[in-house]
Amino acid sequence: MRMSPRSLKLLLGVSLPIFVLCFAPLFVTNIGRQTVQTLTRQLTCTPRPESLTDEERNVFHHANTPCTFKTDDEVRLWVPTRDGGTYESVREFSVVNSINSLGFRNREYPLEKAPGVRRIILLGDSMVFGYGLPAEKGFFTLLEQRLSRRCRCEVEVWNFAAVSWNTVIEYLVTKHKLGAYDPDLVALFFDDSDRLKNPIFHKNGVFKDGDLTAVPPFDYDGILGHAYEKENALVARHRPEYPPFDPADVAVSSLYLEKTGRVLRDRGVPYLVVFVPGTHNPAVQEKWQTPVYESLKNAGVNFVNFFDRFGPREMERYFFRLNKHWNEEGSIYVAGLLEEYLCDHYPELLRCSAPSRQDSGRRD
Repeated sequence: MRMSPRSLKLLLGVSLPIFVLCFAPLFVTNIGRQTVQTLTRQLTCTPRPESLTDEERNVFHHANTPCTFKTDDEVRLWVPTRDGGTYESVREFSVVNSINSLGFRNREYPLEKAPGVRRIILLGDSMVFGYGLPAEKGFFTLLEQRLSRRCRCEVEVWNFAAVSWNTVIEYLVTKHKLGAYDPDLVALFFDDSDRLKNPIFHKNGVFKDGDLTAVPPFDYDGILGHAYEKENALVARHRPEYPPFDPADVAVSSLYLEKTGRVLRDRGVPYLVVFVPGTHNPAVQEKWQTPVYESLKNAGVNFVNFFDRFGPREMERYFFRLNKHWNEEGSIYVAGLLEEYLCDHYPELLRCSAPSRQDSGRRD
């Protein structure tokens, strides 16, 4: 019996969904683990606030959640031509990012620290997260490898950073979360974007007895976008009557850097603040941050300033051209700077041997 086209279309419309519902699970089960992983990589799951409890959402704001997601960076540039010009698409990276079961970007680690292990926790924003690079090429992975080669102990470097975090959020993370991980050293990274973000998060925070307890979600992207527009306009003028910072805003950064230090000091955990340049001229940024340095000195907080290691040559060579995060070369460079500093200043903790030829040749 021949079916009319209309009847055939109706039959397919009913039977195909039934087939998918009944047999798709069996099909997915048998397509292989690699294919399942490939499909999983297409899921966007960070930030994923619905996976956090109300308390966690207020404390961590947009914390990482265990998942896999993809980061693409593609921009359209205006390219002058003989006939006028045209737009060209430029992609600097396309990266699959994996967040481990503890909620940060690393391999899996046991929660309980094994005897003899030295555990270093890094706090920061997208610079520390390794935005634009696969985890195996991130400076945190390279630093763990290099320290493990040089130290007479096993070293873990936990990259506890999230895109757009700031010192205010990192204070809450330190106070509420890091104690369970038993760190031997906490290194908090500070770049110029923190100076912009900290006052915004402080202003929107919830306080109890004078101390910050939470930062509920708010129109962060809209407010920060306005802040960056204002910043760029001020920097572009290069005029002394338009200083590109408010002293009160800088004081907020100093406050939370010091508060984080007090939490860790009470727990007996060494604390280091690491100053790294962002997108603007390092010499100009350092001038803005001088009051922060003075504040930390007065508070007895250890810090290292890597601005003198990032001249014009390094800024051009070690950052993505358009998306101003460390590229692969920059990641190797930063890992070397940190290895050198940590071995020199924490000898009892790390007990470093002399650098190998493999490592010493990768610092310049």
